[in-house]
Amino acid sequence: MKTNRSFGVIRHTALAALAALAVLTTGASASAAVPQRLTQQGRLLDAQGSPSEGTVSLQFTIYDAPTGGNVLWQETQSVVLDDGYFSAKLGEVTGLPSSVFDGATRYLGMQVDEDDELLPRSEIGSVPYALLAGDVRGAIHPLSVSIGDTEVIDEAGNWVGSPTGLAGPEGPAGATGPQGAPGEAGPAGPAGAIGPTGATGPAGATGATGPQGPKGDTGDIGPTGATGPTGAIGAIGPQGLKGDTGDIGPTGAMGPQGSKGDTGATGPTGATGSIGATGAQGPKGDKGDTGNTGATGPAGATGPTGATGPTGATGAQGPKGDKGDTGNTGATGPVGATGPTGATGPQGPAGATGPQGPAGGNPKTTLFVTSTNGNYSLKSIFDSARINGYAPGVYDCVLRTDNGAHWTGRRFSAAVNFYFNHPAYTHKYHNVIDIQAGPSGCSGGLTSFDDASGAFSFVSGTCSQSIRLVCTGMD
Repeated sequence: MKTNRSFGVIRHTALAALAALAVLTTGASASAAVPQRLTQQGRLLDAQGSPSEGTVSLQFTIYDAPTGGNVLWQETQSVVLDDGYFSAKLGEVTGLPSSVFDGATRYLGMQVDEDDELLPRSEIGSVPYALLAGDVRGAIHPLSVSIGDTEVIDEAGNWVGSPTGLAGPEGPAGATGPQGAPGEAGPAGPAGAIGPTGATGPAGATGATGPQGPKGDTGDIGPTGATGPTGAIGAIGPQGLKGDTGDIGPTGAMGPQGSKGDTGATGPTGATGSIGATGAQGPKGDKGDTGNTGATGPAGATGPTGATGPTGATGAQGPKGDKGDTGNTGATGPVGATGPTGATGPQGPAGATGPQGPAGGNPKTTLFVTSTNGNYSLKSIFDSARINGYAPGVYDCVLRTDNGAHWTGRRFSAAVNFYFNHPAYTHKYHNVIDIQAGPSGCSGGLTSFDDASGAFSFVSGTCSQSIRLVCTGMD
Protein backbone atom coordinates (compact mmCIF):
# COMPACT_ATOMS: atom_id res chain seq x y z
CA MET A 1 0.00 0.00 0.00
CA LYS A 2 1.36 3.45 -0.87
CA THR A 3 1.87 6.06 1.82
CA ASN A 4 2.46 9.78 1.39
CA ARG A 5 5.96 10.76 2.46
CA SER A 6 8.25 13.72 1.97
CA PHE A 7 12.05 13.50 2.00
CA GLY A 8 14.53 15.94 3.49
CA VAL A 9 18.21 15.43 2.55
CA ILE A 10 20.53 15.98 5.50
CA ARG A 11 23.91 15.10 3.93
CA HIS A 12 25.02 13.44 0.71
CA THR A 13 28.59 12.06 0.39
CA ALA A 14 29.48 10.26 -2.82
CA LEU A 15 32.35 8.10 -4.11
CA ALA A 16 34.84 10.07 -6.21
CA ALA A 17 33.14 10.42 -9.56
CA LEU A 18 35.52 12.80 -11.36
CA ALA A 19 39.10 12.37 -12.52
CA ALA A 20 41.64 13.69 -10.00
CA LEU A 21 45.37 13.94 -9.40
CA ALA A 22 47.26 10.69 -9.19
CA VAL A 23 49.90 12.25 -6.96
CA LEU A 24 49.61 15.05 -4.38
CA THR A 25 52.32 17.69 -4.09
CA THR A 26 52.93 16.33 -0.59
CA GLY A 27 54.10 13.11 -2.17
CA ALA A 28 51.19 10.90 -1.03
CA SER A 29 51.14 7.49 -2.71
CA ALA A 30 48.63 7.03 -5.53
CA SER A 31 48.27 3.40 -4.57
CA ALA A 32 46.34 4.26 -1.37
CA ALA A 33 43.07 2.32 -1.27
CA VAL A 34 39.99 4.36 -2.27
CA PRO A 35 36.67 3.31 -0.62
CA GLN A 36 34.35 1.71 -3.17
CA ARG A 37 31.12 2.61 -1.40
CA LEU A 38 28.92 5.69 -1.41
CA THR A 39 27.34 7.01 1.81
CA GLN A 40 23.76 8.34 1.56
CA GLN A 41 22.12 9.96 4.59
CA GLY A 42 18.76 11.68 4.98
CA ARG A 43 15.49 11.94 6.87
CA LEU A 44 12.01 10.63 5.97
CA LEU A 45 8.93 12.68 6.95
CA ASP A 46 5.26 11.82 6.42
CA ALA A 47 2.69 14.06 4.70
CA GLN A 48 2.08 15.96 7.97
CA GLY A 49 5.80 16.67 8.42
CA SER A 50 6.26 14.14 11.24
CA PRO A 51 9.33 11.82 11.23
CA SER A 52 8.67 8.26 10.00
CA GLU A 53 9.66 5.29 12.21
CA GLY A 54 10.37 1.59 11.83
CA THR A 55 12.14 -0.40 9.09
CA VAL A 56 11.69 0.56 5.42
CA SER A 57 12.95 -0.78 2.09
CA LEU A 58 15.04 1.79 0.15
CA GLN A 59 15.89 1.26 -3.54
CA PHE A 60 18.84 3.36 -4.82
CA THR A 61 19.38 3.88 -8.58
CA ILE A 62 22.13 5.76 -10.46
CA TYR A 63 21.09 7.33 -13.80
CA ASP A 64 22.93 9.19 -16.57
CA ALA A 65 20.26 11.92 -16.75
CA PRO A 66 18.17 14.03 -14.29
CA THR A 67 14.95 12.59 -15.79
CA GLY A 68 14.44 9.50 -17.90
CA GLY A 69 17.85 8.27 -19.06
CA ASN A 70 19.53 4.90 -18.51
CA VAL A 71 19.90 2.90 -15.30
CA LEU A 72 23.67 2.46 -14.66
CA TRP A 73 23.44 0.75 -11.25
CA GLN A 74 20.76 -0.27 -8.72
CA GLU A 75 20.41 -2.00 -5.32
CA THR A 76 17.82 -2.32 -2.50
CA GLN A 77 18.55 -2.18 1.24
CA SER A 78 16.45 -2.61 4.42
CA VAL A 79 17.07 0.47 6.59
CA VAL A 80 16.00 1.23 10.20
CA LEU A 81 14.74 4.80 10.79
CA ASP A 82 15.59 6.74 13.97
CA ASP A 83 13.27 9.75 14.31
CA GLY A 84 13.12 9.63 10.48
CA TYR A 85 16.95 9.69 10.04
CA PHE A 86 18.78 6.97 8.08
CA SER A 87 22.26 6.21 6.75
CA ALA A 88 23.05 3.70 3.99
CA LYS A 89 26.33 2.65 2.31
CA LEU A 90 25.64 2.15 -1.37
CA GLY A 91 27.59 -0.70 -2.89
CA GLU A 92 27.22 -3.06 0.08
CA VAL A 93 24.63 -5.20 -1.74
CA THR A 94 25.66 -4.64 -5.39
CA GLY A 95 29.20 -3.39 -6.05
CA LEU A 96 29.70 -0.04 -7.81
CA PRO A 97 31.59 -0.74 -11.08
CA SER A 98 34.22 1.82 -12.13
CA SER A 99 32.41 2.23 -15.47
CA VAL A 100 29.60 4.09 -13.69
CA PHE A 101 31.87 7.10 -13.02
CA ASP A 102 33.62 7.96 -16.30
CA GLY A 103 33.69 11.74 -15.70
CA ALA A 104 30.13 12.41 -16.86
CA THR A 105 27.51 13.79 -14.43
CA ARG A 106 25.49 11.10 -12.66
CA TYR A 107 22.15 11.32 -10.77
CA LEU A 108 20.91 9.32 -7.76
CA GLY A 109 17.23 8.32 -7.41
CA MET A 110 15.62 6.81 -4.27
CA GLN A 111 12.37 4.85 -3.80
CA VAL A 112 10.76 4.10 -0.36
CA ASP A 113 8.91 0.75 -0.09
CA GLU A 114 6.25 0.64 -2.85
CA ASP A 115 5.99 4.43 -3.24
CA ASP A 116 6.97 6.21 -6.44
CA GLU A 117 10.60 7.28 -6.74
CA LEU A 118 11.30 10.58 -4.96
CA LEU A 119 11.78 13.62 -7.22
CA PRO A 120 13.94 15.35 -8.20
CA ARG A 121 16.98 13.06 -8.52
CA SER A 122 20.14 14.21 -6.72
CA GLU A 123 23.25 15.13 -8.74
CA ILE A 124 26.34 13.16 -7.57
CA GLY A 125 29.35 15.43 -6.92
CA SER A 126 32.97 15.01 -5.82
CA VAL A 127 34.02 14.29 -2.24
CA PRO A 128 37.36 14.32 -0.30
CA TYR A 129 38.52 10.92 -1.63
CA ALA A 130 38.36 12.33 -5.15
CA LEU A 131 41.61 14.18 -4.27
CA LEU A 132 43.38 10.81 -4.14
CA ALA A 133 41.77 8.77 -6.89
CA GLY A 134 42.54 5.13 -7.60
CA ASP A 135 42.96 5.91 -11.32
CA VAL A 136 43.25 8.98 -13.56
CA ARG A 137 41.51 9.36 -16.93
CA GLY A 138 41.86 12.38 -19.22
CA ALA A 139 43.96 15.53 -18.79
CA ILE A 140 45.53 16.44 -15.44
CA HIS A 141 46.36 19.94 -14.14
CA PRO A 142 48.87 19.66 -11.26
CA LEU A 143 50.79 22.58 -9.73
CA SER A 144 53.91 20.40 -9.75
CA VAL A 145 54.94 16.73 -10.05
CA SER A 146 57.10 14.83 -7.57
CA ILE A 147 58.52 11.32 -7.44
CA GLY A 148 58.68 10.37 -3.80
CA ASP A 149 60.05 13.48 -2.07
CA THR A 150 61.85 14.76 -5.22
CA GLU A 151 60.21 17.40 -7.43
CA VAL A 152 60.73 16.55 -11.14
CA ILE A 153 58.49 19.17 -12.83
CA ASP A 154 58.13 22.64 -11.28
CA GLU A 155 55.07 24.90 -11.22
CA ALA A 156 56.23 26.53 -14.51
CA GLY A 157 56.26 23.16 -16.28
CA ASN A 158 60.06 22.89 -16.44
CA TRP A 159 61.90 19.60 -15.88
CA VAL A 160 63.96 20.01 -12.71
CA GLY A 161 64.73 16.40 -12.05
CA SER A 162 67.95 14.44 -12.74
CA PRO A 163 69.43 15.21 -16.19
CA THR A 164 70.59 11.63 -16.57
CA GLY A 165 69.24 10.23 -19.81
CA LEU A 166 68.27 13.67 -21.18
CA ALA A 167 69.71 15.02 -24.49
CA GLY A 168 72.39 17.76 -24.19
CA PRO A 169 72.70 20.89 -26.37
CA GLU A 170 72.98 20.32 -30.08
CA GLY A 171 76.65 20.14 -31.32
CA PRO A 172 78.05 21.00 -34.77
CA ALA A 173 76.91 18.81 -37.59
CA GLY A 174 79.27 15.91 -38.07
CA ALA A 175 79.76 13.76 -41.07
CA THR A 176 76.80 11.74 -41.89
CA GLY A 177 77.32 8.41 -40.29
CA PRO A 178 75.52 5.24 -41.01
CA GLN A 179 71.93 5.10 -39.96
CA GLY A 180 71.93 4.20 -36.32
CA ALA A 181 69.37 2.16 -34.52
CA PRO A 182 66.28 4.15 -33.50
CA GLY A 183 66.93 5.85 -30.15
CA GLU A 184 64.55 5.84 -27.20
CA ALA A 185 61.81 8.41 -27.18
CA GLY A 186 62.75 11.63 -25.41
CA PRO A 187 60.85 12.96 -22.38
CA ALA A 188 57.55 14.67 -22.90
CA GLY A 189 57.67 18.40 -23.50
CA PRO A 190 56.21 20.91 -21.04
CA ALA A 191 52.44 21.15 -20.78
CA GLY A 192 50.81 23.63 -23.14
CA ALA A 193 48.91 26.69 -21.94
CA ILE A 194 45.50 26.08 -20.39
CA GLY A 195 42.74 26.48 -22.97
CA PRO A 196 39.86 28.90 -22.60
CA THR A 197 37.09 28.04 -20.15
CA GLY A 198 34.37 25.90 -21.75
CA ALA A 199 30.77 27.01 -21.98
CA THR A 200 28.71 26.77 -18.81
CA GLY A 201 27.02 23.36 -18.54
CA PRO A 202 23.29 22.98 -18.15
CA ALA A 203 21.78 23.81 -14.76
CA GLY A 204 21.76 20.87 -12.35
CA ALA A 205 18.58 19.26 -11.12
CA THR A 206 16.68 21.08 -8.38
CA GLY A 207 17.78 19.88 -4.93
CA ALA A 208 15.42 18.11 -2.54
CA THR A 209 12.94 20.35 -0.70
CA GLY A 210 14.30 21.40 2.67
CA PRO A 211 12.35 20.92 5.92
CA GLN A 212 9.48 23.29 6.60
CA GLY A 213 10.50 26.53 8.32
CA PRO A 214 9.11 27.59 11.71
CA LYS A 215 5.55 28.80 11.78
CA GLY A 216 5.20 32.55 11.26
CA ASP A 217 3.45 34.90 13.66
CA THR A 218 -0.33 34.86 13.57
CA GLY A 219 -1.62 37.47 11.14
CA ASP A 220 -4.13 40.17 12.05
CA ILE A 221 -7.72 39.01 12.29
CA GLY A 222 -9.45 39.60 8.95
CA PRO A 223 -12.72 41.52 8.63
CA THR A 224 -15.83 39.70 9.73
CA GLY A 225 -17.32 37.72 6.83
CA ALA A 226 -20.89 38.12 5.67
CA THR A 227 -23.44 36.43 7.87
CA GLY A 228 -23.95 32.85 6.69
CA PRO A 229 -27.37 31.38 6.05
CA THR A 230 -29.43 30.46 9.05
CA GLY A 231 -28.46 26.99 10.30
CA ALA A 232 -30.88 24.11 10.53
CA ILE A 233 -33.31 24.19 13.45
CA GLY A 234 -31.61 22.66 16.49
CA ALA A 235 -32.82 19.56 18.23
CA ILE A 236 -35.89 19.95 20.44
CA GLY A 237 -34.87 20.82 24.00
CA PRO A 238 -35.63 18.48 26.88
CA GLN A 239 -39.23 18.24 28.06
CA GLY A 240 -40.30 20.95 30.50
CA LEU A 241 -41.09 20.22 34.10
CA LYS A 242 -44.21 18.16 34.65
CA GLY A 243 -47.31 20.28 35.17
CA ASP A 244 -49.55 19.89 38.20
CA THR A 245 -51.73 16.79 38.06
CA GLY A 246 -55.22 17.55 36.82
CA ASP A 247 -58.30 16.62 38.84
CA ILE A 248 -59.03 12.91 38.80
CA GLY A 249 -61.92 12.08 36.51
CA PRO A 250 -64.82 9.99 37.80
CA THR A 251 -64.10 6.32 38.09
CA GLY A 252 -65.29 4.34 35.11
CA ALA A 253 -67.65 1.42 35.57
CA MET A 254 -65.84 -1.76 36.57
CA GLY A 255 -65.51 -4.26 33.77
CA PRO A 256 -66.59 -7.86 34.27
CA GLN A 257 -64.17 -10.00 36.18
CA GLY A 258 -61.88 -12.12 34.05
CA SER A 259 -61.96 -15.87 34.36
CA LYS A 260 -59.87 -17.34 37.12
CA GLY A 261 -56.38 -18.36 36.13
CA ASP A 262 -55.00 -21.82 36.76
CA THR A 263 -53.89 -22.45 40.31
CA GLY A 264 -50.15 -22.26 40.68
CA ALA A 265 -48.20 -25.31 41.81
CA THR A 266 -48.15 -25.84 45.58
CA GLY A 267 -44.94 -24.69 47.17
CA PRO A 268 -42.86 -27.19 49.16
CA THR A 269 -44.00 -27.90 52.76
CA GLY A 270 -42.23 -25.85 55.37
CA ALA A 271 -39.94 -27.59 57.87
CA THR A 272 -41.71 -29.32 60.80
CA GLY A 273 -41.67 -27.33 64.03
CA SER A 274 -39.88 -28.75 67.08
CA ILE A 275 -41.82 -31.33 69.26
CA GLY A 276 -43.58 -29.86 72.27
CA ALA A 277 -42.62 -30.81 75.83
CA THR A 278 -43.74 -34.29 77.05
CA GLY A 279 -46.93 -34.22 79.06
CA ALA A 280 -46.98 -35.23 82.76
CA GLN A 281 -47.08 -39.01 83.55
CA GLY A 282 -50.49 -40.44 84.42
CA PRO A 283 -51.19 -41.76 87.97
CA LYS A 284 -49.76 -45.15 88.93
CA GLY A 285 -52.22 -48.09 89.20
CA ASP A 286 -52.92 -49.94 92.56
CA LYS A 287 -50.39 -52.55 93.61
CA GLY A 288 -51.63 -56.18 93.68
CA ASP A 289 -51.40 -58.46 96.77
CA THR A 290 -48.07 -60.13 97.40
CA GLY A 291 -48.14 -63.95 97.13
CA ASN A 292 -46.46 -66.31 99.59
CA THR A 293 -42.80 -66.87 98.99
CA GLY A 294 -42.06 -70.43 97.90
CA ALA A 295 -39.02 -72.36 98.89
CA THR A 296 -36.08 -71.62 96.77
CA GLY A 297 -35.40 -74.52 94.47
CA PRO A 298 -32.06 -75.26 92.91
CA ALA A 299 -31.14 -73.01 90.14
CA GLY A 300 -32.11 -74.62 86.95
CA ALA A 301 -30.51 -74.00 83.69
CA THR A 302 -31.52 -70.78 82.15
CA GLY A 303 -34.40 -71.44 79.92
CA PRO A 304 -34.96 -69.67 76.67
CA THR A 305 -36.32 -66.22 76.90
CA GLY A 306 -40.02 -66.33 76.90
CA ALA A 307 -42.05 -64.45 74.37
CA THR A 308 -42.69 -60.82 75.14
CA GLY A 309 -45.91 -60.42 76.95
CA PRO A 310 -48.61 -58.25 75.50
CA THR A 311 -48.26 -54.54 75.96
CA GLY A 312 -50.17 -53.18 78.84
CA ALA A 313 -53.03 -50.82 78.21
CA THR A 314 -52.03 -47.27 77.39
CA GLY A 315 -52.41 -44.91 80.26
CA ALA A 316 -54.58 -41.87 79.96
CA GLN A 317 -53.03 -39.04 77.94
CA GLY A 318 -51.39 -36.37 80.00
CA PRO A 319 -52.28 -32.68 79.57
CA LYS A 320 -51.26 -30.95 76.32
CA GLY A 321 -47.80 -29.51 76.43
CA ASP A 322 -46.99 -25.90 75.49
CA LYS A 323 -47.02 -25.06 71.79
CA GLY A 324 -43.67 -25.51 70.09
CA ASP A 325 -41.95 -22.67 68.21
CA THR A 326 -43.26 -22.05 64.70
CA GLY A 327 -41.13 -23.77 62.07
CA ASN A 328 -39.40 -21.77 59.31
CA THR A 329 -41.60 -20.67 56.43
CA GLY A 330 -41.28 -22.94 53.44
CA ALA A 331 -39.95 -21.55 50.16
CA THR A 332 -42.53 -19.70 48.09
CA GLY A 333 -43.91 -21.85 45.32
CA PRO A 334 -43.68 -20.63 41.73
CA VAL A 335 -46.27 -18.09 40.66
CA GLY A 336 -49.10 -19.63 38.76
CA ALA A 337 -49.70 -18.66 35.18
CA THR A 338 -51.53 -15.38 34.79
CA GLY A 339 -55.11 -15.81 33.83
CA PRO A 340 -56.41 -14.11 30.73
CA THR A 341 -57.04 -10.39 31.07
CA GLY A 342 -60.65 -9.47 31.56
CA ALA A 343 -62.36 -7.26 29.07
CA THR A 344 -61.49 -3.58 29.46
CA GLY A 345 -64.23 -1.53 31.04
CA PRO A 346 -65.43 1.62 29.34
CA GLN A 347 -62.99 4.53 29.62
CA GLY A 348 -63.86 7.21 32.13
CA PRO A 349 -63.97 10.82 30.97
CA ALA A 350 -60.58 12.53 30.60
CA GLY A 351 -59.45 14.73 33.48
CA ALA A 352 -58.81 18.42 32.92
CA THR A 353 -55.43 19.22 31.38
CA GLY A 354 -52.92 20.55 33.91
CA PRO A 355 -51.04 23.81 33.22
CA GLN A 356 -48.06 23.55 30.85
CA GLY A 357 -44.65 23.38 32.48
CA PRO A 358 -42.03 26.04 31.71
CA ALA A 359 -40.19 25.67 28.41
CA GLY A 360 -36.82 23.90 28.61
CA GLY A 361 -33.80 26.14 28.01
CA ASN A 362 -30.26 25.35 26.88
CA PRO A 363 -28.96 22.39 28.88
CA LYS A 364 -26.38 23.17 31.53
CA THR A 365 -23.20 21.15 31.81
CA THR A 366 -21.06 20.90 34.95
CA LEU A 367 -17.44 20.80 33.76
CA PHE A 368 -15.63 21.07 37.10
CA VAL A 369 -16.37 20.74 40.82
CA THR A 370 -14.04 20.47 43.83
CA SER A 371 -13.92 21.15 47.56
CA THR A 372 -10.11 20.97 47.71
CA ASN A 373 -8.14 24.17 48.35
CA GLY A 374 -5.74 25.04 45.53
CA ASN A 375 -4.86 26.96 42.36
CA TYR A 376 -6.71 25.98 39.18
CA SER A 377 -6.92 26.98 35.50
CA LEU A 378 -9.91 27.40 33.15
CA LYS A 379 -7.56 26.43 30.27
CA SER A 380 -6.97 22.96 31.79
CA ILE A 381 -10.72 22.51 32.37
CA PHE A 382 -11.70 23.46 28.78
CA ASP A 383 -8.80 21.43 27.31
CA SER A 384 -10.17 18.40 29.18
CA ALA A 385 -13.69 19.16 27.87
CA ARG A 386 -12.37 19.26 24.27
CA ILE A 387 -10.54 15.95 24.80
CA ASN A 388 -13.81 14.44 26.09
CA GLY A 389 -15.66 15.41 22.89
CA TYR A 390 -17.18 18.83 23.64
CA ALA A 391 -17.24 21.03 20.53
CA PRO A 392 -15.47 24.40 20.22
CA GLY A 393 -17.71 27.45 20.45
CA VAL A 394 -18.83 30.36 22.63
CA TYR A 395 -20.61 29.40 25.88
CA ASP A 396 -22.09 31.29 28.84
CA CYS A 397 -20.43 30.05 32.04
CA VAL A 398 -20.64 30.62 35.80
CA LEU A 399 -17.81 29.77 38.22
CA ARG A 400 -19.08 30.05 41.80
CA THR A 401 -19.08 28.52 45.26
CA ASP A 402 -22.10 26.49 46.33
CA ASN A 403 -22.88 28.10 49.69
CA GLY A 404 -26.46 29.36 49.29
CA ALA A 405 -26.15 32.46 51.46
CA HIS A 406 -22.52 33.57 51.04
CA TRP A 407 -21.35 32.51 47.57
CA THR A 408 -18.65 34.17 45.45
CA GLY A 409 -17.85 33.74 41.77
CA ARG A 410 -17.54 35.07 38.20
CA ARG A 411 -19.85 35.00 35.20
CA PHE A 412 -18.28 35.19 31.71
CA SER A 413 -18.43 34.13 28.06
CA ALA A 414 -15.89 31.41 27.17
CA ALA A 415 -14.61 31.21 23.56
CA VAL A 416 -13.44 27.58 23.53
CA ASN A 417 -10.78 27.13 20.80
CA PHE A 418 -10.67 24.25 18.29
CA TYR A 419 -7.06 23.59 19.33
CA PHE A 420 -6.20 22.48 22.86
CA ASN A 421 -2.93 21.82 24.67
CA HIS A 422 -1.43 24.30 22.16
CA PRO A 423 0.61 27.28 23.40
CA ALA A 424 -0.23 29.47 20.35
CA TYR A 425 -4.00 28.93 20.42
CA THR A 426 -5.70 29.55 23.75
CA HIS A 427 -9.25 29.89 24.99
CA LYS A 428 -10.52 33.44 25.58
CA TYR A 429 -12.77 34.83 28.32
CA HIS A 430 -14.99 37.89 27.71
CA ASN A 431 -17.51 40.01 29.63
CA VAL A 432 -16.25 38.82 33.02
CA ILE A 433 -18.63 39.91 35.83
CA ASP A 434 -17.86 39.66 39.56
CA ILE A 435 -20.85 37.98 41.25
CA GLN A 436 -21.34 37.42 44.97
CA ALA A 437 -24.03 37.09 47.67
CA GLY A 438 -22.83 38.19 51.08
CA PRO A 439 -19.28 36.81 50.92
CA SER A 440 -18.41 38.41 54.28
CA GLY A 441 -20.45 35.77 56.10
CA CYS A 442 -18.13 32.94 55.06
CA SER A 443 -14.33 33.06 54.80
CA GLY A 444 -12.51 31.75 51.72
CA GLY A 445 -14.40 31.00 48.49
CA LEU A 446 -13.12 32.22 45.11
CA THR A 447 -10.12 34.13 46.40
CA SER A 448 -8.60 35.22 43.01
CA PHE A 449 -9.47 35.19 39.29
CA ASP A 450 -7.33 36.35 36.32
CA ASP A 451 -9.58 37.64 33.49
CA ALA A 452 -6.94 37.06 30.77
CA SER A 453 -5.50 33.62 31.61
CA GLY A 454 -8.46 32.17 33.52
CA ALA A 455 -6.26 31.16 36.48
CA PHE A 456 -8.11 31.13 39.82
CA SER A 457 -7.69 30.13 43.47
CA PHE A 458 -10.18 28.51 45.85
CA VAL A 459 -10.30 28.12 49.65
CA SER A 460 -13.17 26.15 51.23
CA GLY A 461 -13.10 28.43 54.33
CA THR A 462 -15.27 28.23 57.41
CA CYS A 463 -18.35 27.12 55.43
CA SER A 464 -16.75 23.90 54.10
CA GLN A 465 -18.01 24.88 50.66
CA SER A 466 -17.08 23.64 47.19
CA ILE A 467 -16.73 25.44 43.83
CA ARG A 468 -18.06 24.39 40.42
CA LEU A 469 -17.96 25.56 36.77
CA VAL A 470 -21.28 25.28 34.86
CA CYS A 471 -21.65 26.24 31.16
CA THR A 472 -24.83 26.53 29.07
CA GLY A 473 -25.28 24.95 25.65
CA MET A 474 -22.25 22.63 25.51
CA ASP A 475 -24.45 19.57 24.95
